[in-house]
Amino acid sequence: MRNKIFNLIEAFEKALFPEYSCIICGREVCDKTFLICENCKSLLIKPQGPVCKICGMPIHENNTICDDCKSQKLYFEKAVYAYLFDKKSANLVYGLKYSSKKYSAKYLARLLVAPITNLPYFDCIIPVPLHQDKIKLRGYNQCELIANYLSECLNVPIINDLLVRTKNTKSQTGKSKSARKENVLGAFSTKEKLNNKTILLIDDVFTTGATVNECAKILKENGAKSVYVATILKTIN
Repeated sequence: MRNKIFNLIEAFEKALFPEYSCIICGREVCDKTFLICENCKSLLIKPQGPVCKICGMPIHENNTICDDCKSQKLYFEKAVYAYLFDKKSANLVYGLKYSSKKYSAKYLARLLVAPITNLPYFDCIIPVPLHQDKIKLRGYNQCELIANYLSECLNVPIINDLLVRTKNTKSQTGKSKSARKENVLGAFSTKEKLNNKTILLIDDVFTTGATVNECAKILKENGAKSVYVATILKTIN
């Protein structure tokens, strides 16, 4: 009986104070900076050794570009990320994206501060937009939430409404590289010119790069000087 009461109290406290729980596994955390427990933190993977100069994919040689980046026209200069994608790290973004854990956005933004120090100066931050129909269903754009907190961390202005998703695209999950590219083709537009600005584009996961590359293309067509990309996770293709 005592254990049942204890469990009920613990569940009640977690409901009231979610920010005391690890955003991956739900365990209580001591370090509130990133809200990731020590066990989960030890399982998250950062690239070891050489990475592609453009997309950050782990490769075998220093100061080179991976075959994937060589094989396509890229409109962004460089992409950085916090961790490599796997079943454990996926929970970093899935809670925010699919389980309404909006409070986790500020902790995800903090994870990006260190990787972003490897990028040149940028004038403003722009999140990858969602279509209005998806925002109505979800209630928010997870990339915009992360970008808002990142703007506060870095003291860099954010422009939330300049890049627009004009096409309600199907989910990229499970699609091939070519299908992903086709899916987002012509899906974005801008409301105004960018006047030679350098942009930091924020997305949650970099898989093939099709979405951020299409966004970067549109931004450059409308006056952006350079586009850099930061995501929470990067998949290994």
